[in-house]
Amino acid sequence: MHWQQPSQMRPAVPRTRQGTHREKIEESVARASTWLFAVVGIFMAACDGNGESPTGPTIHEPPRVVAVTVQPVTARMAVGETRQFSATATFSDGSTQSSGITWTSGDESVARVSASGLVTGVSDGSANVQATASGLSGSASVTVETPPFSGAWAMITAGGLGAAHTCALDTNGRAFCWGTGGVGQLGDGVKDAFHRSLLPAPVAGGRQYTSISAGAKHTCALTPAGEAYCWGGLPGDIAEVPTRVPDPSSGSVTWSSIQAGLFYTCGITTTEHLYCWGQNNVSQLGIDPAQARIDVPTRVSQWFGYPSGSALQGPFPLERVKSVAVSKDNDPHTCATFDDGGTRRLACWGGNDRAQTAIGGPSASVDYPAHTTWDVEAVSVGLGTTCVIGDASDRFCLGWATGGRLGIGDVPLDVFFLPTWQGLNDGIQWESIEIGMFHACGLSTAGQAYCWGEGSDGEIGDGVSRPGKFVKVPAPVANPAPFAGLSVGRKHTCAVTGDGRAYCWGHNSSGELGTADTSDALAPRLVKNPGL
Repeated sequence: MHWQQPSQMRPAVPRTRQGTHREKIEESVARASTWLFAVVGIFMAACDGNGESPTGPTIHEPPRVVAVTVQPVTARMAVGETRQFSATATFSDGSTQSSGITWTSGDESVARVSASGLVTGVSDGSANVQATASGLSGSASVTVETPPFSGAWAMITAGGLGAAHTCALDTNGRAFCWGTGGVGQLGDGVKDAFHRSLLPAPVAGGRQYTSISAGAKHTCALTPAGEAYCWGGLPGDIAEVPTRVPDPSSGSVTWSSIQAGLFYTCGITTTEHLYCWGQNNVSQLGIDPAQARIDVPTRVSQWFGYPSGSALQGPFPLERVKSVAVSKDNDPHTCATFDDGGTRRLACWGGNDRAQTAIGGPSASVDYPAHTTWDVEAVSVGLGTTCVIGDASDRFCLGWATGGRLGIGDVPLDVFFLPTWQGLNDGIQWESIEIGMFHACGLSTAGQAYCWGEGSDGEIGDGVSRPGKFVKVPAPVANPAPFAGLSVGRKHTCAVTGDGRAYCWGHNSSGELGTADTSDALAPRLVKNPGL
């Protein structure tokens, strides 16, 4: 037997177990190497192979608005002037854009701006016009100023009950008023009981207007945008500066005409609907006789037929209204013309103590629009009187007949009414007629003015003094030139010529003639330039 030293002895290891352990170690090393190489490969790829520090994946953000600029930055504009503004949005990548801009005005009573950046001067003052894109804004400063008197008149309107006033528009659309201003009817910011102006004074706010109407103690006017403003002695209120008429409860409207009467107003919209508001003591609004006053424009929506010898017909919808006439005196009544199947018809309502509504004999009032069968082109109303112009330019007047008010000669009746049309063969082709308190005037198609009725204070305008006398047929006014428009107040009359001159005649105790004095005028006198 062979024997070995202990130090030389080694334990026996089964071969199969020794091979398995080594293979596992080698496998683990191989796996670790593969993982390491993969990590290094990813790292190198992220560094684009140059070994620099990685920055992470690229994220593309959309450019954002960093500035909005408006041009021009500052601007001075006249009332009524329009000017195009532009805005540019600058983005973070340097690009620019002029679309997607939202425009707003800091004070729309001074300047308005459209969705395209068109700015309109409304009244005197300053306002910021702002352009906004993606929540970022830029602005421009706008100063609006009233232009000076243009030097020529475009239209004139005479009003008044008791003390009188007159208003006019120059050819720039700027409003001026003169005469008595005790309840703010001059619109110059004063409502002192003793206030008056002997010269045309600018109406506050400097707005541009397209038409104007002087009532008994208030005045109304329309802007080019079809907004209505009124000032003066309104029912239950006094506004010494132009105040915007509220929209009807049914929604906003655009006005095409407006007429101021005795504590009430009526207007026609661009949709040819008639609205009235104010005092309603004798149903002059034609809406609801149970309401003594209506504070917001309310539509006069129906009419009734009153054919002679027949039962009441209707109601029918009152649409396609062409004109409206309101009374500036006591016991007011209202008339309107409207299209009825291609024919212009007449409807009247309100006070009827002199049968002035043209539907029959006298009565306390007519509550709703009453339709006659007359074909008419124009209508005017006054104290107890109505005059209409037919399609042949002839005229017909009815109602209170005393004192020559109707201009039809001697009438043995206090009230004159004919159930059928009877045009007057006075040899005059009539363009328009206006009725005051005790006199009336009309304009022929040739521009000649005629007046009739009371002539104590020069109302007839023919240069003749007639204390306590009446003119019972149309008498020609001493025209300085053909007139283009005419308006009658309580006891005075004013007219404008085609070249923009204004003349007034008649009573003048409050300076309503605009002649810088208080002397009555027996014939037309030139209105002085505004006392700016």
